[in-house]
Amino acid sequence: MATLRPARADDFQLLYEINREALQGFVTATWGAWDEAFQQRWCRDHFLPGRAQAILSDDGAVVGYFDAERQPSCWFLHNIVLAPAWHRHGIGASLIRDLLARASEEGVPVELRVLRVNPARGLYERLGFEVTGQTGTHDLMRWVPLAA
Repeated sequence: MATLRPARADDFQLLYEINREALQGFVTATWGAWDEAFQQRWCRDHFLPGRAQAILSDDGAVVGYFDAERQPSCWFLHNIVLAPAWHRHGIGASLIRDLLARASEEGVPVELRVLRVNPARGLYERLGFEVTGQTGTHDLMRWVPLAA
């Protein structure tokens, strides 16, 4: 399947390239273009090696990243990005289920935002997330653990 390890500063360029490969079409569909300089800057500003986890294939290759943060009232899933060749292998669903199990143990919800044009929204719905709001470009989604 896949494992996680803490992301390192020297992972940035590879993870940025995976991000571009996976999301460029959705960004272009949403905003009309991919601005390389802006995207590089935005990703660098939001890449937090202390929080992000590199996703590794069975042979140790970096194939994506997972970025979730425990906030006071919930877990917030900032990003889960896999190289397209690794889509539909169950990796993302497995990582999200692990996060949901942790949140359930803690009795807190999981929240995220996803571009409306991103088909990952269907995965989130299958895992029990519901749309709680919208921005001009994103759906805001929330998963709530069952009451104990």
